Amino acid sequence: MKKIEAMDFPLFVKWYITQRCNLRCTHCYLTDYQRAPEFNEIVPIIDYLGARGVFGIVLIGGEPVARNDLAEIVRRITSHGMRSKIATNATLVDTEKAHELVDAGGVQYQVSLESPVAEENDAIRGPRTFARAVRGIRALVDAGARIHLAFTLTGVNYRRLESMFELAAALGVTGIKLNAFIPIGTGRLLARQHLLSPDMCREIAEAIVHHSSRFPGLDVEGGAFVKRIHISPNRSSSDATFGCGAGTTSMIINSDLTVSACDMLVEEDRTEQAIQSPADIDAMWRGDALFRRWRGQAQGERTPTIRSFDDVHQHGCHVAFNAYSRNLFTSES
Repeated sequence: MKKIEAMDFPLFVKWYITQRCNLRCTHCYLTDYQRAPEFNEIVPIIDYLGARGVFGIVLIGGEPVARNDLAEIVRRITSHGMRSKIATNATLVDTEKAHELVDAGGVQYQVSLESPVAEENDAIRGPRTFARAVRGIRALVDAGARIHLAFTLTGVNYRRLESMFELAAALGVTGIKLNAFIPIGTGRLLARQHLLSPDMCREIAEAIVHHSSRFPGLDVEGGAFVKRIHISPNRSSSDATFGCGAGTTSMIINSDLTVSACDMLVEEDRTEQAIQSPADIDAMWRGDALFRRWRGQAQGERTPTIRSFDDVHQHGCHVAFNAYSRNLFTSES
């Protein structure tokens, strides 16, 4: 088992600047869509993270664009030399909003779709969400933004991969990001046909490599899918790992200003105390029981999704490993 390493302070922060969302996707891992911190709570934390040398902040939700002060938040982040990235469904973005955000320094985006086929996307995200998202994507591209289209691959849509690449190229985005469906949150309620299998994941990995060569202009983030085809028992002599980064290089600030390690488990695995002063972040990162769990320093602990942290960061995504009761992305049993 590899030793888990952790940075003295996180390099990357993901921040649920709101859990409010205009959509209700059927596989969302959130169930509470109400919370959002106030702007005057956000600013001193941004300033502190900038002073501590954080490289970048990803603004997530909920739907970040639902915040009227999003441009001001982005401007504050970039004023410290930190990179900002906005994860959005793009349905609330029009030409004016796109230029407002890009002018504030918000040039990097991740826009989520469920399928390159409008009807399939809308069945999960709601009526006309595909058309509205495409409109928002085009507005952002025209404003000079760099966008990665993000698709969650399931047992239902994974054979649409070629069309996903084609859509990304047609829209003129920077790249494509491919995530695995993990049955947590409301996603547990979906039919078993949405679940992935190891054979599906291998097929996906091979297809990603093939389509990447066909679309060399796209930056492709294949994640765990692509990593699996490079894995062999003796692939690395390193006896240490940062794992996926959860609790080792990155942290999550929740909408109630509690802190988490994994952005998929924020409703079940968060600090008991919220940030009262920005300096609390350092104390939480260094000593809170939550981060000890994610560094393999707390034997026997668990959450509703994670059966054990004893082997955390040893099998890729620990949430997927527990939700599927196996590692889908390697040949290990």
